[in-house]
Amino acid sequence: MQTKVPVCLLFLFSSLVLTAQSTEFPAEEKLLEWAPVEGARYYLVEIEAGGVILYSIRTEEPSLPLFLNPGTYNIRISVFNKFEKMASRSDWSPLQVYPNPQPIIDGSSPYLFYSDEESITLEIRGRNFDEMCRFYLVKGQDRIRGYEESRAPSGEGLELEVVFQGEMLHEIGLWDLIVINPSNKEYAKERAVKITERRLPVIESISPSVIHRGDSPGKFLIKGENFSSRARLVIDGPSPAGYENMETFYGEEITFYLDPSELALGTYRISVENEGGVVSNEIDLALEEKIISQEEQIRMKRETSPLFFGFAYHLSAPMDKDSDRLFKTSFLGFTLNGRRKFQNSGIYTLPLLRQSGYAAGIHYTQYSDAIADYLTLTQVVLDGSFFYLSDWGTPVNLFLSLGFGSAYSLYFFNKGRVVNSLDFTNRIEAALQYTRKKMTYELGYSIDWTHFKSHSMTAFSPYLLLGWNG
Repeated sequence: MQTKVPVCLLFLFSSLVLTAQSTEFPAEEKLLEWAPVEGARYYLVEIEAGGVILYSIRTEEPSLPLFLNPGTYNIRISVFNKFEKMASRSDWSPLQVYPNPQPIIDGSSPYLFYSDEESITLEIRGRNFDEMCRFYLVKGQDRIRGYEESRAPSGEGLELEVVFQGEMLHEIGLWDLIVINPSNKEYAKERAVKITERRLPVIESISPSVIHRGDSPGKFLIKGENFSSRARLVIDGPSPAGYENMETFYGEEITFYLDPSELALGTYRISVENEGGVVSNEIDLALEEKIISQEEQIRMKRETSPLFFGFAYHLSAPMDKDSDRLFKTSFLGFTLNGRRKFQNSGIYTLPLLRQSGYAAGIHYTQYSDAIADYLTLTQVVLDGSFFYLSDWGTPVNLFLSLGFGSAYSLYFFNKGRVVNSLDFTNRIEAALQYTRKKMTYELGYSIDWTHFKSHSMTAFSPYLLLGWNG
């Protein structure tokens, strides 16, 4: 009469199956073990898939190596006694075998190490790293075993810290990095590590070597040799200089970021210090005032749009008998004027044109006749003009302008009658400008012609304007 396999065997077998199912990439070769049964002559292990028994294997040991392709299987174990009769049999139990894919190394760092180091730690990035994977540094017949310290997800793969120790680390040269999984699938990253003697670092060049005040934070490149992966910069200059994100590439290049806006003008001496206090030669990095090209100066002048406000004393000069009879003098007037130069593109880069521009203004004047109680005139002029401004290279420049516009005139008579009129005006003016920082002072003289419906008048106007260069 057949009996079931003892509980201890069933428990051990179930435990094996669960372990295989919970491992992400179990090995293609797996050792199946169970508790030995007293009096057993041999065991029969049956492996079934899809209702078909694939393997029926006899073994006298309470274990069996499995060589199975990835897939889903059922396993049953029978015990035969010394009479070669079946004494007991287990139930069918499931077993899932997962594929064990090719491990791939995507990258590793650092690259450079020194022969006097007792151990080195590599950050290895890649995919399909089973927990049973083995890592080696290999050079010819020399092989150094690495031991995993930690692992963490990185994108679609993993990032591992692997420590290598041993006397062979003193062997100078280039070493390959190799990973082998439990299925003996191997991947090699050639020349992944360079072990060299600790040498004096040497700076050959720095780029850029000249920077300017006002520049944005920039990336700098130092070229040379023998730079340690744990090197640091020593910067000595007119002010403290803090750098960021320094990286070393293959011991021959260093990149770092520096913000010129935080530095004082002058020359900075830069050297590289490897661990152990080994310091390189020095190289200069100069911080200077930015030299503005002629084109940039033109652009800056073009973008300057000063707004002027000031006053003028208008002296009327009638041009016909009626005007002469009515208007003799004028009161103080006020002016608001905005100006802008032409763009410096195309033909406008010519000196004469790039010093020219256009303006718009509003002017207020109060006129009076010799008899105060007979007639007064309030006049508001809106005009546009074209101007020329010299470029003498000094704070003082010459301003010339020709303008056209319209005047709105209000006539106030002594008996309360008010008459309004829309008139045409034109103007010429000349002035001297003095500019200091953002302020411009303008002292000039203008001649205004107002053409009324029935008569015309000329006003001579000395004026003083104060401008703000926005």
